[in-house]
Amino acid sequence: MTSTQPTEAESPLDALPGQWRSIREAGPVTYDEAQDQWRVVDHRGVSAVLADPGAYSSGPTPIAPTQQDFETFRQGGFAGMDPPEHRTLRALVSQAFTPGVVPGPEPRIEAVCARLLDGVADRDRFDLADTLAHSLPITVIAELPGVPADDPRLFQERASPLFGGDQLGDGLGTADLERALEATAPTVRETNGYALDRIRHRRAHPGGDLTSRPLTAEVDGTRPADEEIAGWVALLLVAGHITTTALLGDAVVTFDRHPGTLAALRENPGRLPDAVEEVPRLLPPFPERGRRTTRPVVLGGVSKVPHSARGTRHAPPSSRLRSSREVPPSPHRPKAQVRPVRGLSSGTPRARTEHRGHRTGLSKHPLGGHEIPADTLLMVHLSAADRDPSRFTDPDVFDVARGPNPHPTFGHGIHFCFGAPLARLEARITPHMQMERFPAFAVPSYDDVAYQNPAVIVGVRHLPTVATRP
Repeated sequence: MTSTQPTEAESPLDALPGQWRSIREAGPVTYDEAQDQWRVVDHRGVSAVLADPGAYSSGPTPIAPTQQDFETFRQGGFAGMDPPEHRTLRALVSQAFTPGVVPGPEPRIEAVCARLLDGVADRDRFDLADTLAHSLPITVIAELPGVPADDPRLFQERASPLFGGDQLGDGLGTADLERALEATAPTVRETNGYALDRIRHRRAHPGGDLTSRPLTAEVDGTRPADEEIAGWVALLLVAGHITTTALLGDAVVTFDRHPGTLAALRENPGRLPDAVEEVPRLLPPFPERGRRTTRPVVLGGVSKVPHSARGTRHAPPSSRLRSSREVPPSPHRPKAQVRPVRGLSSGTPRARTEHRGHRTGLSKHPLGGHEIPADTLLMVHLSAADRDPSRFTDPDVFDVARGPNPHPTFGHGIHFCFGAPLARLEARITPHMQMERFPAFAVPSYDDVAYQNPAVIVGVRHLPTVATRP
């Protein structure tokens, strides 16, 4: 027995799947007149776009607003580069990620997690977002480029205005982006300055960290400029932890919203990696990625986005979104509120994740038959692709036994997320250590949960939690 929808609308995150479904049902490729942009929403089309940087560029575009501080920031950001520049810089950075520089991170993640949990050892109620989701990822990742111990909090604070979406409403039009760029430019400027100072310091005082190693790395006789290294360090520190922060909070919400999950995972901890992998499929931290066509391309299944489907970005950016029902602080849910989860008991069949019949109607070209010109903005909708029924059986079901789970949340092709292995590792270690510390923990009231603006990132800002102890 499975459940695809919450029994009660207690979290604003519950509205997102229906909106993503509306977008997907409009067709594999849609044109949104209001935003003046194309969307690719099916799993096959999304994978095709992400795998073809020659036709779909992730580099700077003349059709998007720019700002000087962001141009400096993006110099080392190979996520926004196309080949051959992308290959060169990624290869240089990869040279720094050697076992000697980045040893097995499990012991360090466990040590930091234990220290953070020790900080709330005398409390039964605490904000899990502040305690773990925000603090653990930035602490772990800041050690890689040799950031002094007192500085990681600075980057946690800087990430908030950059990714919180406070300058945006329910859309990402040009005017919204221009306003956001201007509002966040001072934060980017400070981040650029800090990273450049770290580069200069390491040139004078070399070390064995990820800031020092690229200074001497070389690919085809090329060494990166200081601005490129600084841009990469800034991106690592600011963007490198925010996905994990969202994933950790979303995991707690998802497990809590499916009572019985934690108890079953205690009985069978081998399910934990698959359970964690389901979370970014159901709630991808960044729902969309932008691409620019470099030449005329052919798209299929074209239709206009229905008005109701434009509500994906629905939340006031800095509001504390509230719901009506409070869950009792008891870790055990009343029977009527329990929503069974597939894969938790030995009698539940393992989900089959690959349909061999139905496929979306794509032509010989991976995207079909409607031509659009070069320099056109194309949004790749990861959220819709993550729930594509042609790729996932029962796509709206939280299935802790789903496998394989080929969701594109972490990207695909040359831009597959560099930090995905670290994010996954932290997302597995954290709930395991929470279950060791606490016989039970739960979100007592979703009235008190504060959310990010889903126009930018799907996650929580504050997550009050109640825990019981041995």
